[in-house]
Amino acid sequence: MSEIVKSENQHMKQIEVNGIKFEVDMRHAKKVDYYRVGDPVKVLKREYQDDWKSYTGVIADFIPFENKPTIVVAYLSLSYSEAEIHFIHITPDNQKDIEIAPMSTYETDIKKEDFLSSIDRQIEGKKEAVKELEYKKRLFLDHFGRYFGEFKDEL
Repeated sequence: MSEIVKSENQHMKQIEVNGIKFEVDMRHAKKVDYYRVGDPVKVLKREYQDDWKSYTGVIADFIPFENKPTIVVAYLSLSYSEAEIHFIHITPDNQKDIEIAPMSTYETDIKKEDFLSSIDRQIEGKKEAVKELEYKKRLFLDHFGRYFGEFKDEL
């Protein structure tokens, strides 16, 4: 159990953990965040030199590599024409280009319905692209047979 005890110096605080007292300079104290798989997070990612962009994400996995422990974050990117899910791997080496922070309960950038409707539009677009390719294949087989020395049976 921890307990915070006020000290005379406004920057110094005494903290008691399991009966042991520590004096901590709060100007240099570091906040430690705890994450679990499935926790919603905000992702701040460097896109270009000084251009940062914020995304909505979720902790997807922790990989306990001995030399480079890795946090895997899935984040959503939603534009007018596309909805995408990207994965980033946060290691001690790339922490200067990617930051994560807990997402507050009232904050949401992306609505479920918007993301799903965008995915549905993409699915329909891909189905139309498949139909077009199938048409081109039939057209090729029907009309370019003579080029390859194949003739269609004439009825």
